[in-house]
Amino acid sequence: MSLHGTYGDGQSFSADFITHFDVTGGFERWGYPISEVFEERPGLLVQYFSNGVLDYQPYKRNATSRFQWRPVWDLLDRSRYVEGCEELTNSNDGEIIGPNGMMVSNISVEGAEVGFLDAYNRLGGRDTFGHPKTVARSDMHPEAKLSVDTSPTDFVRQYFQVAVLEDFGDASTSPVLRRLGEDLRDQNYPEGSWMSLTVFRRAGVLQAGQAFPPEYLGHYVAELRDAPDDGAVLVGRASHPYAIAYHPQRHLLYRDGDGWYAFFYDGTHGVVSYSKDGVEFSPPQIVTHDRSEKGVSVYEVGGELYFLYTDSNSMKVFLLPAKVEGGRVQADDPILVWDWGVSYSASFPNLTIGPAGRPWIVTRSYSSTPTGALVDIWLTHAEDMSMQTWATPVKISSPEEAPLGGAGTSGSLAFAGEDLMVVFDIYFTGGRSDGEMVGYSSEGGSIENFVREPAGSFRGTHDFIILESRGKAHLAYHRAISLQAGQMMTYQTWTREDSWSQPLDVGETSTHSTAMSIDNDGNVWIFYRDGPDERKIQFRVLENESEAFGPVRCAAFIPELRLAGSAWLASSQPSGNEVGLLWMEKPADFWEVKFRSLSLNDVSRDAHCDG
Repeated sequence: MSLHGTYGDGQSFSADFITHFDVTGGFERWGYPISEVFEERPGLLVQYFSNGVLDYQPYKRNATSRFQWRPVWDLLDRSRYVEGCEELTNSNDGEIIGPNGMMVSNISVEGAEVGFLDAYNRLGGRDTFGHPKTVARSDMHPEAKLSVDTSPTDFVRQYFQVAVLEDFGDASTSPVLRRLGEDLRDQNYPEGSWMSLTVFRRAGVLQAGQAFPPEYLGHYVAELRDAPDDGAVLVGRASHPYAIAYHPQRHLLYRDGDGWYAFFYDGTHGVVSYSKDGVEFSPPQIVTHDRSEKGVSVYEVGGELYFLYTDSNSMKVFLLPAKVEGGRVQADDPILVWDWGVSYSASFPNLTIGPAGRPWIVTRSYSSTPTGALVDIWLTHAEDMSMQTWATPVKISSPEEAPLGGAGTSGSLAFAGEDLMVVFDIYFTGGRSDGEMVGYSSEGGSIENFVREPAGSFRGTHDFIILESRGKAHLAYHRAISLQAGQMMTYQTWTREDSWSQPLDVGETSTHSTAMSIDNDGNVWIFYRDGPDERKIQFRVLENESEAFGPVRCAAFIPELRLAGSAWLASSQPSGNEVGLLWMEKPADFWEVKFRSLSLNDVSRDAHCDG
């Protein structure tokens, strides 16, 4: 942007950030902007980009340019650096640049082809990189002294005053600039404090001549209120867009007399946030014992919470018991459900409680083939209430179904009285956009004898959820409206006596937007993202003993600048007399998990979907 104004005693200035950005390498050099222009310190305008930081000083009257790049690497954690520059030299062809006589070359000291000189010259050279502080070499070279990693890696890097070029050893890719702007932002605003500042949020377009927001130009940074008037509450922030993926899994539950517990993936671990009243959530607490994969879920069994997750390679499934009260989580040792020793052999686990009070767990395995992939659904259960011994996993999907699975295939399960229903999605061979909602039932929960009972057509990715209530299995899923049109949220129930009920359509929807709750009175709540207008998260309620869903109501409205690509959705299980909902928003280069509670009879608590 180009900002015009006055400072001090009325001296005018023109901070043309966009022109300076363009003439000094543009997007390839600086990356995406990750902040607005703002006055970070009195008299200093600044804009953060992913690869660096630009400063503008209005009072520098005699300077060639009032812009200057910030020596980003020099401002990082000093404990990782030494003063001065390295004495290591490069004997390959290149250019000697700067007073320290350092060479910039396309070949590293170790002889690797890195293309650093070409990138340096193409992206503005000395004007945007400054002088080199090292030659191109691995951070693990015995004479290397600088490293941006706490534990040095064998990546080839060359350090400059305001940039670091990196090569990761992949001959098919060009060298990249390290995201030093993000590093500096994280240092200046530690522990994620930048996430709550307006200047690091998305902003609307300003028209020529329009006044710049005054809160950006005070020598302070105004805080953004996390709880808007609409009643949405911030649960936590994540570095990954799948914080509450996937829909068959449970991320939110309400414990009567205690409060709300939300379990989500922060990009590295499974974390828990707690709220007594749904008005404010506690800071997230890490629960998983090690790095985990996305797709975590939480359940209540016998008054304790059980956190279900996989390791970061999706080869091990863990169940972590914990005593909780008032947000205090006292975790026990994790229980290893199974370990197949192969990555992606145990993804997206889901759990239900059998008639004997023991947990049953379903998961999916994924293995690539020359023509696609084989995706299978597996089932096991605890042999007793100690949960230390588990039955040998049984494959539910058939050999014919395995090649029809895809990256979006996952399974879930529910009991209807004494009988077990396992569901998962596959795709028709004619195309990957349409498929089948497969069901397998087992009378009496026998793990050996399953009967195939498909529910209907399917379209989406993980877009289904199955729950048990009052002797029935309740299923909500997406089906195709037509080959050309989108997806329809559909609801059915299953019992041993009647198999699947006739489907009820809920509303037109879109991928990655499914949630269902059943409250204490037996009312079925189904949440979905509006198909034509993805800013709207809507819901309808099928009241107990009713044959038709009630009117469309609004659960949340996501402004354009906070659309997250996929809102995902997760509603409370179990639920009390009011229902809680989680969804995703993206206000900047991070994601937020948001919450609100809704009442069947108090429509004044609904959100406003009129924008």
